[in-house]
Amino acid sequence: MFNNTFSHCLCRCGLLIVHAMNTTDSIDLKLLMESSCDDRDIAIDLIHLYFDLTGEELARLEEAAGNGDAATVSAVAHKCAGSSVACGMTTLGILLRALELDAKQGLPENFPEQLKNIKEEMSAVRDILNNHFNCAF
Repeated sequence: MFNNTFSHCLCRCGLLIVHAMNTTDSIDLKLLMESSCDDRDIAIDLIHLYFDLTGEELARLEEAAGNGDAATVSAVAHKCAGSSVACGMTTLGILLRALELDAKQGLPENFPEQLKNIKEEMSAVRDILNNHFNCAF
């Protein structure tokens, strides 16, 4: 189901991905390290900050989606998508961008499945980063 949703998001977002992606390619570690000046400690601090702030924003997304507040869903999803991509979490960025677009197009019926996929991807990203950096995020 995730792969179908992911492909659907790629098509709807009009994105062209030049390399093959799957759930094990959820993170561009090179981009993450470049964003951290190739410093492992800075990368770890950045990841902790990302999960703290994005966790708060995901709670806002769920509340706004539950209330049918498309404007807030769109704004928060946009913010989280940009942060995700900047940290190398490409798949999360794509999923969040699709949620943003659905909010702008007035399609709240898609919110529950999209939020489920975002949370699953966030968990997968956390696991990958925990293993890569050998610490808990």
